[in-house]
Amino acid sequence: MTQARGVPVISAVSLTTAPGGFTPNVEGFSNTREVSQMTLQFTSVAGSTLLETTAFTLPVTAACNAWYSSAASQPFGSSFRFTLPLTVTGDDRVIDSVVVRISNSVGASLPVTGRRN
Repeated sequence: MTQARGVPVISAVSLTTAPGGFTPNVEGFSNTREVSQMTLQFTSVAGSTLLETTAFTLPVTAACNAWYSSAASQPFGSSFRFTLPLTVTGDDRVIDSVVVRISNSVGASLPVTGRRN
């Protein structure tokens, strides 16, 4: 049985607080064993405003190619986990959540929201 090539699937997104910022953690899989970019859209807590960029797209092809071609990835099949430590200028408590979308050569995943813990 052959499985059709599909868009990446995000299974979990969380935001972990860190000194001076936070870390978005994204878990999922890509049955094509490649991912090209990740888009993050941040939202503020009610009554607050984010003053700088609220969305950005990261090229992740090189990191994913390195992961999927490594021996360490073999037991995990097409699974991946991105951990992105980010530094925040100003009060990082105004960030409530992040919406993540990941793309591969087939298309983009459904968006998944992660909230601060």
